[in-house]
Amino acid sequence: MPGEIVEAFSYLDNWSDPASFRLLDATFGGGGHTALLLERYPALTIVAFDRDEEALKRAPAVLGDNLSRVQLVNDSFGSVLERTEELFADSLAPDVPPFAGILADLGLSSDQLDNSERGFAFRSDGPLDMRMDRESELTAEQVLNGYNQRELVRVFATGGVGAHSAAMAKGVVAARPLQTTADLRKVCDAVWERGRRKGKRISQVVFQAVRIEVNDEVRSLESFLDGAKQLLAPGGKIAVICFHSLEDRIVAGRFRKWSKADDSASRLPMSGELPRYGAHLTARAMTAGSEENEMNPRARSAMLRIFQRGVSQREIVEKE
Repeated sequence: MPGEIVEAFSYLDNWSDPASFRLLDATFGGGGHTALLLERYPALTIVAFDRDEEALKRAPAVLGDNLSRVQLVNDSFGSVLERTEELFADSLAPDVPPFAGILADLGLSSDQLDNSERGFAFRSDGPLDMRMDRESELTAEQVLNGYNQRELVRVFATGGVGAHSAAMAKGVVAARPLQTTADLRKVCDAVWERGRRKGKRISQVVFQAVRIEVNDEVRSLESFLDGAKQLLAPGGKIAVICFHSLEDRIVAGRFRKWSKADDSASRLPMSGELPRYGAHLTARAMTAGSEENEMNPRARSAMLRIFQRGVSQREIVEKE
């Protein structure tokens, strides 16, 4: 969603504090968003995180001469608060948020999906890996062959498999040992046929559920949001692109919570609107346009949510 991201951060055109004219890209991936924003803002610097070392190795080819304005960090986006505090320990005043904007694109990059050896794509055959960080211990093979049936039900239910979670868990246990993505796809096909599920087959969502477990994505997302709130400068925006309902519910829930009035302030002797941290600007998630969907079918699942610090909901209504 390049057009939507450029528009979301267009407020940087009038950013008044050069000391915080800095953006955090919490999930560098293919580097497209970082490259786009660097081209638009010649004075902007970016700190880019990615737990996939292979993604960061591609940065010089993607960013070209703009690479010098990017600080690459090989770590999970769930660690942004701790790592950022380390990076700026000697250069920022205490309690000064370092970022004018924060971006996280939670989808897999095309490089990850197109490399069958990574095990992410359900349409291609490969090992049951699914690790974003190739140095981490837990793999999809260990989840599918090592978890008991009850644990697998939890994995599938959390990942969005829904009513088929129990059947999928039972099918996986019966088919052990699973060694390749093709083995997992066969179990998915068998469950789909037994359940007479209408619409698309459940392989995509099953692979998604296993990937979420392998990479501890729920905890990482929650940690990222907690950190991002503390790292965002007043007036700045957080933009998050989700690709499934679990992620979107977590992000929307946090943004709504942050946009509510501070209950503790209601007991103070004051008049007017109660203070709030900022405003959730996307009550309904933004989606990619038809032209982008035609060019990139993977964008059809993208959902963009935006939060702005230091802007009340009333001010948003007045601006509209």
